[in-house]
Order: sequence, then C-alpha cells, then structure tokens
Amino acid sequence: MTLLRRKYLIPIRPFLLRYFPVFIGVIFSGIFASVAVVMLVENHYLPSLSNAAAENVGRVLALFITLCNVMIGYGWPKWVWGMRGFFLACLLVALPGFQFSPHPLIYFECFFWPLLGLLLLRSKRYREFLAKAVELRHMRAKVVAAVKRRRQHERAIIRIKKTEVIPHLAAHPIATAAPTRATNMCSACTMTPPLASFWCCTAPGLTIKHNDRRSGISLARFVPMPWLAGGRRVDSCRVAPRYALPLRPRC
Repeated sequence: MTLLRRKYLIPIRPFLLRYFPVFIGVIFSGIFASVAVVMLVENHYLPSLSNAAAENVGRVLALFITLCNVMIGYGWPKWVWGMRGFFLACLLVALPGFQFSPHPLIYFECFFWPLLGLLLLRSKRYREFLAKAVELRHMRAKVVAAVKRRRQHERAIIRIKKTEVIPHLAAHPIATAAPTRATNMCSACTMTPPLASFWCCTAPGLTIKHNDRRSGISLARFVPMPWLAGGRRVDSCRVAPRYALPLRPRC
C-alpha cells in the first residue's frame, strides 16, 4: 500500500490546516456576494430581467470566481486582483440600492460578503498562502525539468546502445565471417544485398545485419539457431531484405 500513496512536495496536512480556511473563505464569500447582488439587481434595478438571464449572469460570475481561485492555487498571485475587483464591483453595485428599500437581509449580505472577502484577501495568512503557492509552482517546474532531463538522458543511452555492436556477438567467428560467406553462397543465391539480413546455408544460426538510420553505422548480430540446419547441409537458400530463411532443405 505504501507504493500506491502519493508523494507531495510539502507536508499536505499542516498546509491545509493553516491555509485552506482562508482560501475557501474567499471562494464562498465571492459566491454569496454574487448571489446577493444578482438578487438585488433582478428585483429592484432591472425588474424586467428574466430569471433565465439572471441565472446566466450568476453562472458567468461563478466561472469567473472559479478561474481566479484556480489560478491563485496554481501559484499565480496576480489573479488576486480579479477577486479584489469583483468584491469592489459588488460594493459599488449594492451602494445605491437603499433608494429602492430592499429587504434588509439581502441588502446587508450585499455588503457583508464583499467586505469579508476583502478582509480575507488582506489578511496575513492569505498573503503567506500566496507566497507558498508561488514556491510550490517553482518546485513543480524544477521537478518537471528534472524528469524531462532524465528521460532525454535515458533516450540518449538507448540510442547509443542501439548504435553499438555487442562485443561478444561481434567477436563470434560466424558473425565476423558472415559477409565473406554471404558472397560465396551456393548457386541458388542470385542476390546478395550488402545490408540485407540473411541466413547462411552452412551456419547453424541467423546473422542479422541492418543499417542504423540515426548514425549510419552497419550493425551485425548473430543469433544461434542450431535447430535450423539440423546437422544436414542445405544446398539452396534465398536472401530476403528482412529475414532470409532457407527453402525446403535438400538432403
């Protein structure tokens, strides 16, 4: 079970206990402030406004609040000005509402939630949260860069291993003598491409040659297959570009 647990960059429990209340408090203050202001505008400022239009305005404000707080949580503190502007706009819209004698509770909420949100934004703990969010963003960027460098290094190692000839296979007598034997095959071998893979009719195995596209180096690899020849000489064979296997052996 320990392998399935997530590893966080910082201790998650103390971080949430200290900074989550102010973060979620700003979000709920924005939601309640938007609801109160939309109700005030719908009932007193614009009585002809339909319920569908008011609901659409509320959805747009909720999306704006969500976007600002998501970007703040990801470590972009400039989006705090979006929430500050939103709370100030709510106060400015609600200020001339006393002329219409609205419901006292709704009118009180139009001022209470924006002011609470502004106080939370100016609190010391919220400023610490912003600094921590920026620090976490930089830490995530360093981790992502380190992972990318590690993957590039692994790919480079794999590319180098592909271009290298395996020493013990390259030193094999059949593998080293494969080009000579390929040019001296039996009379049935009419085509001998220089970089083709072939199966020699006298060798108990398969010698594979190919040209690496990246480095342009010709590689050879011998795969022992003693069961192919079966202890009998094959009088004819065929060379194919990919895999050259013998025809029906003749005793």
